[in-house]
Amino acid sequence: MSEQISNGPIDFFEQMGWTTKEGLLKGLDVYRQITAAGPYMPYEDNEPNRTDLVRVAETGHNTLCRVYYPDGDGPFPMVFMLHGGGFCSGTMDIGTETSKAICHDSSCAVIEVDYVLVPEHPFPEAIEECYNVIKYFHENASRHNLIPSKIAVGGGSAGATYAAAICHLAAERKDFPVSLAILYYPKLDQASAPDTYLTPFTDTSSLNVDFSNAMTDLCLEKGEIRKSPLASPYYGDVSGFPKTLLLVGNRDILWKEAEKMFLKLTDAGIEVLMKVYNGCGHGFDVSEGQGTDKHPHVKKNHRDLVAAELKAAFMDETGE
Repeated sequence: MSEQISNGPIDFFEQMGWTTKEGLLKGLDVYRQITAAGPYMPYEDNEPNRTDLVRVAETGHNTLCRVYYPDGDGPFPMVFMLHGGGFCSGTMDIGTETSKAICHDSSCAVIEVDYVLVPEHPFPEAIEECYNVIKYFHENASRHNLIPSKIAVGGGSAGATYAAAICHLAAERKDFPVSLAILYYPKLDQASAPDTYLTPFTDTSSLNVDFSNAMTDLCLEKGEIRKSPLASPYYGDVSGFPKTLLLVGNRDILWKEAEKMFLKLTDAGIEVLMKVYNGCGHGFDVSEGQGTDKHPHVKKNHRDLVAAELKAAFMDETGE
């Protein structure tokens, strides 16, 4: 028997008034407080060897970054992980457990970015900020005990959208190389209505259609800008993308967007691996109730998969 589409606690979104642009803007402070508070799932045995806080003035925002270092002397490959929060909310703490796990499992330095938020900083300001953070660490790698030629970029939800947008920019501008994109449940098509992608398995308990529409309306004007490759990375030329890892739950409303990107990258000849976790929803790697807590093997699997892909992406000709 097929499962039916579940609206989950849609009344919560309606009660909070977050199902329209105007309502979300009015309740933005509360939404940000809830997003910041979590709680987010802890991971075991993944504390970094060292944590540095770095301010990057070159972005024009004096951007705060958190750098997790693994055991060893280095220098280390660098992995940039961008947090979620719907473009208008979120902090580095949302995905920090996943970042620590990647650092621990892959022996890479993981860099989180406290990027600016919409609507105070309109699109594509945050994307340019994150791009310039990566450019700074690439150009100053030795100062931070990093390897300038070994860069991966990733994130969750809105952060994954920004990571994919950065892949477009990196291919065009060629300021730094990107060896791997790690995209957890990315929003890749903001030009199409979210209900276009619903399936019989969709559970909208953490991200529903009206809330998703409200976030898009808050972040982007209507019209062709929504088909910009920076706003909707599905659109545009993807032939310059690095190898891409797509990780999504089959209960997420963004599952089919990821699948569409998988097919486009495949058609363009880009190496791409997509993993769909049955029974998992949006934010499955960080949020209680989205599947990982009910399916413990998923937590281990996505960690092992990301670590293996990073090691393969950064392996040099000597096999190290």
